Amino acid sequence: MERIEAAADTDGCRPAVTSLDDGRRQTGEPMDALRQPDHVAQVVADYAQREPGESDRWTPLNSALELRLRLCLLYSLRQALTRVRIAPQTLRVLDVGCGTGRSSRLFIDLGLRPEQVTAVDLRPGALALAKKLNPAIRYLLYDGYSALDDGSSSRLISTIAVFSSIRSRAGRQCLADRVVEALPPGGYVFYFDLFRANDFAGRDWLRPRRLFPSCAVVWHRWFWSVDFIPRRERARMAWDALQRRDTMQRPSVRSYLARRLLPAYEVLCCRAPGAPATPRVRESRASSPQASPL
Repeated sequence: MERIEAAADTDGCRPAVTSLDDGRRQTGEPMDALRQPDHVAQVVADYAQREPGESDRWTPLNSALELRLRLCLLYSLRQALTRVRIAPQTLRVLDVGCGTGRSSRLFIDLGLRPEQVTAVDLRPGALALAKKLNPAIRYLLYDGYSALDDGSSSRLISTIAVFSSIRSRAGRQCLADRVVEALPPGGYVFYFDLFRANDFAGRDWLRPRRLFPSCAVVWHRWFWSVDFIPRRERARMAWDALQRRDTMQRPSVRSYLARRLLPAYEVLCCRAPGAPATPRVRESRASSPQASPL
């Protein structure tokens, strides 16, 4: 399998080991452990337990949460692609943290050709499954800290549900810096993630605009957990939650209100420096498409 890989340095994102062979002899650690900075090792370890090998438990068929995320993602990606000042026929995309490749496939569903999309991830097992599911897309194994250079001069780099799995703020900033460094002047970042980090990553607010301070915001949007769900279905879900017999599974009033009042997802499309400005669009919640009642 191809790799994106480079020598280690000491810029704060990569491990401070000048010689991998010397470090391995001195500590007895495997080479991969020495090459990985803290935030990369944390993500690899967490997903080795949660989704080992080619496991694929987060599918829309098995998870209502995943279904809502995919509907929201498809809409957001379409909105972003209509705002970038690059013709779809010439757009090159690098999907960072592609997992099993479902996010990468959405670019194809929206009209791009497979040769326009390159996808990278830390996990060999996830990439192996991604290649089986979508063999026409090019997949690369990424070490988590090297320059994001796929050899194709990507004009749009997407990070879909990536930052919410990184526990440290420094690690998130490290990845954001790598993304911006890899873009040509006027290239675009498409960020889609949870409003707050995953439980195993701290549950803090991610604040994506702070991760990309040098980029100009083209489109920004929050989504709530009930967006894209028919109104009758929303009422049924709320009633089922309140009627659960097992009080341990019943949501507390605080958690129930938090899910209704706080956004579930945040989307940001921004442009790297070096191109003429485009009008910024920020949608209100009222302008988002709502599913019609059944």
